[in-house]
Amino acid sequence: MFLILFGIIVFTAILPWLLPWRVLPVVEAGVVPGTPDVDQKIDISSYSRGMVKPGDNIRLQADATENVTSLAAASGSAADIQAAANTVYAAGGGTVRIPEGDFFLGGNVFVRGNVKLIGAGAGKTVLRTQGASMVIKARGDNIRISGFSLISTNQDGGNGVEVSNCVDFRVDHLYIEGYSSQAGIYVSGKDTRGVIDHNEIKMKVAADLGYGVVVYRDDFWEEDMRLGTEYAVFIEDNTFVNARHAVAANEGAHYVFRHNLVKQGVVSQAVDAHGPYWGSNEGTRGVEVYDNVIENPVSSGSERAVGIRGGGGVIFNNTIRGYDYAVMLIMEDGQDLSSYPVYHQVHDLWVWNNTYDGLAEIVVQNKNRAREYIVENRDFFRYARPGYVPYQYPHPLTLSSEKLPEAVVNGVPNNPTNQSSVDIAVGGVDVVGYKYGLDNPDAYGDVTPIGTHIVLNSLADGEHTLYVIGQDTAGYWQSRDNPTMATWAVDTQPPQLVIKLGEPNDSVNISVRSIEALQVTPSVSINNTTPIGVILMGENVWDGSYPDNPEILSDGVYTISVNGTDLAGNQGIGSGSFKFTRNKVDIIANVSTSVIADDTTLQINTSDNVTDASISITRYTGNPEGSAPAGGLLSEDIFIGIVASQELRDAIRPGTGNITISIDIDAEGLAAQGIDIATLKLYFWNPQAGLWEVVTGSGVYDSKLCATVDHLSLFGVFGSAVSQPPPVSDGGNVGGGGGGGGGGGGGAPGVLGLADMMDVNGRLFMGARAVSAGGDAYLVLPSGTLCTSGYGGPIYFVYVMPLQDGETLPPAPENTLTITRYFGLGPDGAIFEPAIQLVFKYVPSGIPEGVDESAIFIATYDENESGWTRLESQADAENNTISTNITHFSLYTVMVGTRQADILVDEISIQPDQIKEGQGITVNALLVNNGDLSGSYEAALKIDDIVKEARGVNIAGREKATVNFNLAGLYAGSHEVDIGGIKRTITVLPEVKAAPASFVVDSIVITPDEVDIGQEVNISVTVTNDGQSPGAYEVTIWLNGNAVKKSSVLLAGGQSDEVTFNIISEVAGKNTVDVNGIAGGFFAREQAPVPEQALPVETEKPKPIPSSMLPAPGATAHSVTGGMASTERSHGLLFLIVAGGCLLLAALLAYLIWRRFSLFRR
Repeated sequence: MFLILFGIIVFTAILPWLLPWRVLPVVEAGVVPGTPDVDQKIDISSYSRGMVKPGDNIRLQADATENVTSLAAASGSAADIQAAANTVYAAGGGTVRIPEGDFFLGGNVFVRGNVKLIGAGAGKTVLRTQGASMVIKARGDNIRISGFSLISTNQDGGNGVEVSNCVDFRVDHLYIEGYSSQAGIYVSGKDTRGVIDHNEIKMKVAADLGYGVVVYRDDFWEEDMRLGTEYAVFIEDNTFVNARHAVAANEGAHYVFRHNLVKQGVVSQAVDAHGPYWGSNEGTRGVEVYDNVIENPVSSGSERAVGIRGGGGVIFNNTIRGYDYAVMLIMEDGQDLSSYPVYHQVHDLWVWNNTYDGLAEIVVQNKNRAREYIVENRDFFRYARPGYVPYQYPHPLTLSSEKLPEAVVNGVPNNPTNQSSVDIAVGGVDVVGYKYGLDNPDAYGDVTPIGTHIVLNSLADGEHTLYVIGQDTAGYWQSRDNPTMATWAVDTQPPQLVIKLGEPNDSVNISVRSIEALQVTPSVSINNTTPIGVILMGENVWDGSYPDNPEILSDGVYTISVNGTDLAGNQGIGSGSFKFTRNKVDIIANVSTSVIADDTTLQINTSDNVTDASISITRYTGNPEGSAPAGGLLSEDIFIGIVASQELRDAIRPGTGNITISIDIDAEGLAAQGIDIATLKLYFWNPQAGLWEVVTGSGVYDSKLCATVDHLSLFGVFGSAVSQPPPVSDGGNVGGGGGGGGGGGGGAPGVLGLADMMDVNGRLFMGARAVSAGGDAYLVLPSGTLCTSGYGGPIYFVYVMPLQDGETLPPAPENTLTITRYFGLGPDGAIFEPAIQLVFKYVPSGIPEGVDESAIFIATYDENESGWTRLESQADAENNTISTNITHFSLYTVMVGTRQADILVDEISIQPDQIKEGQGITVNALLVNNGDLSGSYEAALKIDDIVKEARGVNIAGREKATVNFNLAGLYAGSHEVDIGGIKRTITVLPEVKAAPASFVVDSIVITPDEVDIGQEVNISVTVTNDGQSPGAYEVTIWLNGNAVKKSSVLLAGGQSDEVTFNIISEVAGKNTVDVNGIAGGFFAREQAPVPEQALPVETEKPKPIPSSMLPAPGATAHSVTGGMASTERSHGLLFLIVAGGCLLLAALLAYLIWRRFSLFRR
């Protein structure tokens, strides 16, 4: 027993030396040494969204405040708008621009002082919301919210915009829809003042709420209302739809409600002022309600337009429709009615000059004893408040630079006008310059200062629209989407007055027709002496008759004259004349009877006897019906009306009688006019069909046009123009061939006949060319070209004729020179679809020296329009030709400009427009030569008014050129770039040093996670350099609390690498591993027992440990294969084996002794 006790004492004494590790410092369970305190609080409130969140590795860096005055939000989401608003606010204020688009807001936006939240315009920037909370909240002074639509998708959002404790705020040009659980715009705060203007607010029908604007004032009651001052919330120039109250107020509020449109109000009064009830101890202090239109309520309960329940103010000049009462004065519920005055009741209220269609302008409600306490001429008055002057309108805040300027034009002519020149002055509030465009809203000219008028000359007849945009002193331009417009029509042509004459008998019917409206009824006279009264019968149609009594119209020549003035002031005249001849004849059956009137002979043939028959012949000057037969036939101005008495008309009918008509014609004169005599026919007017119809068998015989008819009517003579023979095979001038009357012969030089190369509609089925005499100008007409006259029919020839010497030629424009002859093209009125080509040949020697051949052009002249007009032309210098496309005929020639070179810088561009220090830029300058002659120009690049480089360039007339500059070495800041007076700005950002190296260790991997003692374990981690600069990093692995290995890794910025350690543990059970704060572990199994055998006992003393193998001061020894720890552990095991063997021997010996003594005692 003694030996056992001895062995235990010895084992205990040597136990510390047998252990393979040293004792670790005591730490909190689960915490790796060196790990930061996880309970330490880090304030992340000052960080922007997206920079930090719980669980992120937070790396602090120096603050940088950007000076921002205008910043575009990345989108219309609440997060992006808020981020931009925070940045602008941190910079001291400015404008946040919300882009155009349809967005789901997805949260609230907080706007602080000196920040403006501006969209691209209502309907362009659309923000949609859900939920019933405030959407846009404004706190602080000088805030503006403008230019977007705010729509609650579920129609019951709490408030669209909330403004609180804000001085000089502005909420404008919004479209707000929904938010009916309270108000579209919610205003509160004791000192809050500003303006709500030019908004459209549409509420959902709500039983209790659904206000357009609500105004509260924190229950502050101001004894002096201060009417007519800026100390109020102004609501002006808005439209309210479907609101319970367009405006409501409480808690001592004072508002001005003016120049608004309120329509389709529901449930209650459109304009409301609460008394001291409904959650407020004070009620409304003051209201100023004037110049509004309140109309068309859509539900019951809308007996009053304005309901005042407390406070005072003024209500005047409002237009109210659809309500029983314009203004109702109400005693609020829940009041102490024991004495007068009731606390903050209606008092000091003035109502006057309101227009209404209901029962009364003002009424006191018969409820809560209101009529006892609210008494006229004590509490309210029906006349203007003495000394009251409304505050400035529009509100000065609406005239800030954020409000785009609006040009005003003066001197716009009457519409229509007969003046082709106008002189228009441009002005406007804060407008200092303007641009304008005529008849094209996308084409504006250069900037023009105020004071310089718009002078337009030689305006073509027709409608013209002037578009003007103004620029204010701050440089803001009026939106091109909303320009100032003035429209008028120029009409310099006199009205076309047509006289239509009925067939004369006892009297002649006169009908005056105008193609446009007249100022007054036209004056009509016969033979310039006798006035004829006419009355309006339809649109621009007046009828009358002569004589206006039952007299018999006598033979003679009559001229009807008409005079009228159109709306533009042009005076037009028209005339029509006729020669009237009446004959009395006796007709003998089957005997031809002649009736002669000048050049017209009638042969009357009938099988009946007619005694004392009356027949009249009227020869008209001009076409009384104004139209021609189909087929493009030409009128020969021969029109005859034949009227007979009833008995004669009865005798002239098919099968019984007829009349042969013979009209003398001037065959030679008509032929000289280009009329084909063979085509002349007699036509009769069919009034039922409203057209001319040919008389079968009519034609020309021996210089007389003859026809036989069996009814009486209005007759006219029509024919065709002389047809030209077909073109020669080479496409040149026409020649050979005969026309309708026979006879061949060549065509005139420059004339091309088209009749044989087109269909009945005038469309060419083969190409053709009309060449002038001399060949220096020609027309090219492609196959498929439609060739028609202005009246719709085909044209049968074209010509290209030079103007002859002695003809009056229009002078060339200033600084131009003609280099070819003038050519007239015809016939007049011809129209071509598609355009045909006009080609000139020119002599290069006629072009002035210094002018490139590409600068010549074809010009056309119109004496009724703008004179000479330059046409888009294509010059072929190789063949010395120039061409253009035309659709109609006029006078043409080839011109060249002679203006000296005039080279200007038109535009400059900088690429890029923002760089960092050390980077370079490219500056491009576009130069334009507005002259006709070539010239040189030296372009000088200035940076901050210092010339950095200059380059010369030669530019041909009317051409452009680009000069490029490359520049480097600019220091940080803003620099002005100037070439030829055109200036731009380049921003150079300071060089930003790369962030230092910062390392993160993660992703520990241990394989295998269970081994035998003495088996190798692989441990790897990933090391990442989160910085921007390269750096070295030391990785240390700890095994069971002891540093056992180290490794150094070199990483570039942003680079990652894997570090691996191989270790062996001799400790059975769980082993803990830590790599630079990343913890892990593995399990080591004990080895199988070693068979008993005698082991030699080593008596050799331990060798001293080399100093190089000793651990660093403060470090702990580690068990690492091959190291000092391994040697120490081997000795300990050997000692344990020896000691154990000794103990076993001692125990055995003790047992034997005990056994022996036991046996001995037995």
